[in-house]
Amino acid sequence: MSGCSQKLSSDVEIAKQHLEGMGYSVVSNKGEGEIQFLTSQLEELPTRQILGVQTGEVTQFLNKDIVTVSFMISNHPLDDMYNKGKTKATVFVIDNEVVGGWSLPHASQALVGGVYSLDGKTIEEVHGSNQAWVSKMEKAVSTKPIKVEKRADIGYVTINILETQEDFERLESFFENKVWQEGIEVQMATPPEYRFTLNGSNYAVWVTPLGDGLELVREGEGMYMKLGVDHSAVLYELMTGEAFLSE
Repeated sequence: MSGCSQKLSSDVEIAKQHLEGMGYSVVSNKGEGEIQFLTSQLEELPTRQILGVQTGEVTQFLNKDIVTVSFMISNHPLDDMYNKGKTKATVFVIDNEVVGGWSLPHASQALVGGVYSLDGKTIEEVHGSNQAWVSKMEKAVSTKPIKVEKRADIGYVTINILETQEDFERLESFFENKVWQEGIEVQMATPPEYRFTLNGSNYAVWVTPLGDGLELVREGEGMYMKLGVDHSAVLYELMTGEAFLSE
């Protein structure tokens, strides 16, 4: 295999193994790089085209440093589009994990148009229709990351950021059908231990004095809720990514 005789970096090796696991043969290594997709550029080219052929959540790729590893490969669906028998594939790696990528048929001349998914599919084939992708993109543009903060000696520090659509939906789903006590003002002995904002509401969260649950206030709305151990464990994991250890 030309271009791959030297010792490969961990990202290159991870990307290479991923392509081979998909059934493709790596012909040559075309190099590493980095790319970043900004939320502000989501509706611009080429960001719109490249993210349009990813299968993961759009927010998974936004505002992050993504390692790109490119190869010339064969045994790919796009190999014979221009009778060259090869395809260029670029793999996206974040934290030693392949999260996506794109492919483009090899040709003698510069190509005009969009890229394909790593396995050679168009935007319409990946999402079912172009409109489905547009809706997904518009939702990503309007969605802002949720920062979960914890009280510390120096003030509040961010301990977790919820930024994927799955994260948002899980948090929203948690509060569905929960019963709040309304129209009351609650006086707590200390400032909230945790806080975050969801859909315009500011949530203040305390661990109960006995350590057996969580208490919540939607600030400025006169709404209060006390959760039992089971529901507290679910919310705590959603907020912090850690297990709730009741005392």
